[in-house]
Order: sequence, then structure tokens, then C-alpha cells
Amino acid sequence: MPQDTYQLVIAEGCDTYALGQAFRMNPNKPGSAQIDIVTTTSFSNASTPAAIKDSLNILLRETYEGQHEPTTFKRYLKDMDGNSSWFDTMYGAHGIDDNPHAHPYGDPAGLCGACEHDSDCGGVGRSCNRLTGAETFCTYECTADDGCPEGYKCMDIAFGDTLRTHRCAPVTLTCQ
Repeated sequence: MPQDTYQLVIAEGCDTYALGQAFRMNPNKPGSAQIDIVTTTSFSNASTPAAIKDSLNILLRETYEGQHEPTTFKRYLKDMDGNSSWFDTMYGAHGIDDNPHAHPYGDPAGLCGACEHDSDCGGVGRSCNRLTGAETFCTYECTADDGCPEGYKCMDIAFGDTLRTHRCAPVTLTCQ
């Protein structure tokens, strides 16, 4: 396992949770840097390639325009938990604490840009959202506050009446 290369290990099978610690103890990956391990805490169907195919579909997903559409581990694990109608498998991830908390295609320079539509903000991972009143602004997806630049916070964003995601938004709740 090369020390300077990111790796994702998917330990598909029954109760593979204990394997996570073994991978984390690898001297080439000190502190679990550059490695994430997906394991199961219950039975799974390792007799078919379905879970691995599902993983690849989720991780390599593209938009209708052919752009890569990254996902968060939360969404990935939720999808994996539901990938079988006959097993109630529960997946988990080890080593993700050091992962970036901002969308890989997020652009801090574009935050608070004027917009009317998501496309005005530059593409995948970026969107046009409403703050208070009628004010809209460009933002990008995040999973924690350190994924946003100074003056911004990773906040819940609603689509309609449902909180669906987190986006970098100004702590003052205005782009003025």
C-alpha cells in the first residue's frame, strides 16, 4: 500500500468490521491517512458482485451532461445499506476523519455570487440557494464547518420543506 496514494478498501462479506482496524494499523498509512475502509457489521451477500458494482456506480456517477458527480460517505453508506432486498446489511466506514469537508468542485471564490439558477454557479456541487427574504447566492456542498472559508459556516439547506443537504453560507446570513 503506497503511503502517498489514496485508497478505498471495500471489505464486502459477513461481519468484516474487524478488518478496519487492521488496515488502520498499516505503517504505510499512519493515522489512517490516505485510506478509507468500508466494512459490514452484519451479514451481506458476498456471493455476487452486486455490492461492488453498486459501489462503483455510486462513486463514479455522472450527471446527464457527463460530469463526475461525487458523493459523500453518508450518501454512499445509505445507498449501500439498501442495496439488497434479502439482506439487512449495515455498512460503515473507517478512516474518514481526515477527509476533506468541502465538495471537491466547490469554489470559495464563487461564494455569494449572484444567481437565479444552479447553472449560474458553475456546475456540479455548486448551487443557487436562498438566504433570507428574496436574496439568492452561489454556494457549494460541505460536510463540516472547516470545509468553508473564513466568514462562512456549513449550514442545513432546505429544498422545499425538507432539509436535504449542507452548504457553505455566510455566518451573517447575508451576502451584503
